[in-house]
Amino acid sequence: ERLWHLLRGVDYDDLREDQKSIGHSHVLPPSMRSDDAAYAVAQKLVQKAGMRLRTLQMWAGAIELTIKYAPRSERPVADPKLRAFDIPERPGPRHLQTGSTDQNGNFIKFTWHESAHMIECQDALTLVESLRGLWAKRPTERARRERVQPYFVGVTLHSLVPDNLHSLDLFGDTRRSQISKAVDRINQKYGSQTIYFGGMHLAREAAPTRIAFQSIPDLF
Repeated sequence: ERLWHLLRGVDYDDLREDQKSIGHSHVLPPSMRSDDAAYAVAQKLVQKAGMRLRTLQMWAGAIELTIKYAPRSERPVADPKLRAFDIPERPGPRHLQTGSTDQNGNFIKFTWHESAHMIECQDALTLVESLRGLWAKRPTERARRERVQPYFVGVTLHSLVPDNLHSLDLFGDTRRSQISKAVDRINQKYGSQTIYFGGMHLAREAAPTRIAFQSIPDLF
């Protein structure tokens, strides 16, 4: 599409390297290492990514979901100095683990990811619907068989295009984008999470923005 425009003499700003994808990820604390909590975090992450899309006036044409699995924790980490993502290979006195092991006796861990194309969008509702489709494909049977649970969730938006290169959908519903932008304005004015999707309620305090110099406001 860019080549088509260039051949016709259309000038536009190229995407910066850091704008070719937008993503957020979060390491789940032991208390949130369940499917329900992980999905709530994933919804929060995709809504944060959507807010960044709208702030940057960009649209996404693909979405990717990443889930990392590790042995189950039977009790939370008691030592505050031990980070939640420091998962030992063997059970320790403060972090009792159960799960399947490989032939060397090491606990099994694995990473799963899936992606999907979508009609160019930037609204929260379409992004959440796309995320729901990916979530339904997660390896539930393997996780149950190997006795592992999610400890990391990441959502990335790909195939980004700026407003001036966005392909209009003749049958699209522009009200979705308008609603999302209205929610952004309300959250900016009245505070973080004044309005949010109910699906992320379990994760409303999780996955805060931690980069101090980030220019995008932390609406979630």
